[in-house]
Amino acid sequence: MKRLLFLYLFFFSFICSVYAPIKLLWNYNDFEVTDDMIFKIYYTSDLCVPVLQWDIITVPGGFRSIVLPTEVGSRFFVMTASNYLGESDFNK
Repeated sequence: MKRLLFLYLFFFSFICSVYAPIKLLWNYNDFEVTDDMIFKIYYTSDLCVPVLQWDIITVPGGFRSIVLPTEVGSRFFVMTASNYLGESDFNK
């Protein structure tokens, strides 16, 4: 019985660690949001890759969070805001 419990817990912890979602939250002034605004989230697991070659997720301007599935390992994120005037600088 102990062996079965150990295998179950090991399997469960492996599944949770491989597919554990993360939630990104951010603040943005409501009075600065325009109808055409989007947030761009750039992400990578390799800091040797230039930022402009990272993968991108876009989020409509009315949202202030996103839940992302992740795999085991480090992930790095930067965000910009964008509208008809262009894209902002990367946040810090």
